[in-house]
Amino acid sequence: MLAWNELEERINAAQKILITTHVRPDGDALGSELALADLLIARGKQVEILNSSPTPERYHFLDPDFRRIQWIHPGSETPKVDPDLFIVVDTGTWSQLAGLAPFVRSFQGPKVVIDHHVSQDDLGALRLVDTSAAAAGMLIYQAYQALKQPISPEAAQALFVAIAMDTGWMRHPNSTPAVYEAAAELVRAGAKPHAIYRQLFEQNRAERLQLMRVLYQRIDLRCGGTLATSYIYWQDIMDVNAHPMETEDFINELMSLRGVEVAVLFIGQLEGGTKVSFRSRGNFDCSKFAETLGGGGHKAAAGASLSDPVDQARERILPAAEQFLC
Repeated sequence: MLAWNELEERINAAQKILITTHVRPDGDALGSELALADLLIARGKQVEILNSSPTPERYHFLDPDFRRIQWIHPGSETPKVDPDLFIVVDTGTWSQLAGLAPFVRSFQGPKVVIDHHVSQDDLGALRLVDTSAAAAGMLIYQAYQALKQPISPEAAQALFVAIAMDTGWMRHPNSTPAVYEAAAELVRAGAKPHAIYRQLFEQNRAERLQLMRVLYQRIDLRCGGTLATSYIYWQDIMDVNAHPMETEDFINELMSLRGVEVAVLFIGQLEGGTKVSFRSRGNFDCSKFAETLGGGGHKAAAGASLSDPVDQARERILPAAEQFLC
């Protein structure tokens, strides 16, 4: 049982609260931030959301006027905010805080981490971490219940996005009865799944599909078809005028192949490094593998950011994955 009473004590003692999440925020991160902000505002608090990365276009519908979520531009100065409580959601590692990490380190006030990932660093915070939770959004939903706070239609919409995206629209094994119960309650509170699905999955730009074609052309099946891998260079993204975040969920295309147990996807980055994503449906522990590379995540899904360019990253990582699977 998580110490929600301790969270409530910290909330009650604070007036200005800052919320953040991991670099390259996804639906779970953004939905959790917005829903938590609504909870805090309903309790009379001043709330800011400040991230290390911009909100991907896919999720603009959650904050259409760009008023609620701010982000730090690379190389900018330390944010000029003065909170008396700092809450980090959907991550508990320094590396995932990216440009905000120095500010979090220097913050002298109380901090809280609300997360469901196995990989955790000591951020000097109250840790409300449950690795069995399907999404950070499930933990924010629990916070609403524990603090007896009614869920507004806007918060319900944000939480549904958070939970749906981290459960693969409730088709992954982490879609427990509790997930479906929460989803039903969120619909009763005002979430509209049909509208959310249309926004998330039926608004693709042609550039994303062109980039997906590159992904398909480079699929490489190894270990008798149990390992699927592909890669995208930064130049590929530029060539089709796509946005880097339009590669979100690409790894799921690899996992859709018959017989595949593990997928590894390499995405080139602007600064020359590589983002590596891992997925597994078997005994391969993605989080442990990612931790050896300075990353982390869950057993079934994890990732890491490397300084190596794509080709070198592939040469380094794929043999180790093959050694386990083949």
